[in-house]
Amino acid sequence: MIKEGTYEDIETLLPLAKEMHGTSIYKDTHYDENIVREYASRFCGNPNKYFRVYYKGDKPMAYLLGYLTNYLWGSDLLAQEELLFTDQSSQLAGFKLLKDFEKWAKEKGCKEVNYSVTYAGAPNEQYDKVMTRMGYTKQGAIYKKGIV
Repeated sequence: MIKEGTYEDIETLLPLAKEMHGTSIYKDTHYDENIVREYASRFCGNPNKYFRVYYKGDKPMAYLLGYLTNYLWGSDLLAQEELLFTDQSSQLAGFKLLKDFEKWAKEKGCKEVNYSVTYAGAPNEQYDKVMTRMGYTKQGAIYKKGIV
């Protein structure tokens, strides 16, 4: 079941957020639960931000944060995914959130939906197949360099 994310959900999701941090390209950066809590709280109840949680029973399996934006050179509205994480126990959870985010974006009048991939630095083959089947195409990459 997908439900709108709440302040209470943030507390439930903090262990998943920490797990996500540990598997991301940002795993060597500082993690602070209070900062995560404060950041996620900005998505609660905001009509221009998407925060949904996929629950199986009363256990959170996945969550997605996203927002509406327009790029600096025009007024077209775009939906940008900020974070998508699943606990890997249900492939269906992530897929359902992807579809729900797309539906939300259409309802908001967005011209396109964008997903970034930072999990372990690159999308895996399974994610590629799902996104391609859903009609998405790869557009660029993320480059990183440690300077400290």
